[in-house]
Amino acid sequence: MECNADLGQKFENPAAPLLKPLVVGDLAEFTPAQLRSVAAWLWLKDIEYVLMRDVTYERDQDEKPMTEATMTEWRHHLRNLRRTVRPPEGYVARLGVIGHSADPATHASIRPFVRADFTAHYRGITSFNQVGRAVFQTTLTGSRAAAKLAAEMSLDDRTDLLWPADGTIAVPKMRLPFGDVVRWKDELEFHPNSQITSGFRMRIPPPVGPSRP
Repeated sequence: MECNADLGQKFENPAAPLLKPLVVGDLAEFTPAQLRSVAAWLWLKDIEYVLMRDVTYERDQDEKPMTEATMTEWRHHLRNLRRTVRPPEGYVARLGVIGHSADPATHASIRPFVRADFTAHYRGITSFNQVGRAVFQTTLTGSRAAAKLAAEMSLDDRTDLLWPADGTIAVPKMRLPFGDVVRWKDELEFHPNSQITSGFRMRIPPPVGPSRP
């Protein structure tokens, strides 16, 4: 794996103090620059996850050996991240903070991360990463599909769109019931062996060439 000490200085150090209040369920206000730092860290975690594995999980119950083509593609992602210090076009990330809801009826209002009619646009990774009370979901897709997905996410009043960044945000708007966290994870149909550390799961498709809209 292409990795050296500058990754910590460039990505981990800026993100760590921003993530600490979220991990314990506290409110945090992020500027656009801080949102970029968090999103870059999330994208680094996705890249590291892929490059640390000798298999990929393309869909539920489908485990395949890591290919040189996939490894080359993800090393290219890492080089671009080091150069730009930001996620690529088509990357979308949202955050929920686990808490309690006084009204059980609100549980039914959570919007899926990937809608049933959105699957035709799906082309890239989708990851689910829980760190303490903070729950992150990310996906990489085409630019138009990403814009559509980001617009859908912005309508959910208990989650926050972290990336693409659109001004300063305060998170969380509301606490996310734990049952909804389980629903997020279940809807993505991760391979049961894809969990490398507590709370992190990822689905990785094979290389597909240039991104399509």
